[in-house]
Amino acid sequence: MSETYQSKRERWQRMLESLPIDLREHVSLRNVEAVASLTSQAQERLAEALHSGLKRLPRAVEQLRINPDTSVAELLNLLLKG
Repeated sequence: MSETYQSKRERWQRMLESLPIDLREHVSLRNVEAVASLTSQAQERLAEALHSGLKRLPRAVEQLRINPDTSVAELLNLLLKG
């Protein structure tokens, strides 16, 4: 049996609530699974980048999956070019 939208939404909400406070207000439900799957170090970098003006969350998450050590400056520069 497949998951209903309501049960997905509830699961996403629980995931959102489990994220660090710095990320919760910046992550939409549609992106919560991707952000929750990042290492805690990558989540910290993402929060720093968001506080520094990062606007393109999905591309930053993709980069942090590839390299969790990507610096905030690199995230901001990478996303400005793309």
